[in-house]
Amino acid sequence: MDQIAKQDENNRLKLTTLEQEKYTNEKQIKDLLTELRRYKESIVPD
Repeated sequence: MDQIAKQDENNRLKLTTLEQEKYTNEKQIKDLLTELRRYKESIVPD
C-alpha cells in the first residue's frame, strides 16, 4: 500500500507540473499572437 501511496503522490506532482507548463505555454502563445497582431498592424495598418 505504501508503494501505491508514493506512486499516487508522484502522479499528483507530475500533474501539477504539467498543469503549470500548460498555463505557461498558453500564456506564451497568447503573448506571441498579440505580438504578431501588432507586427501585422505596423506593416499593414487597418
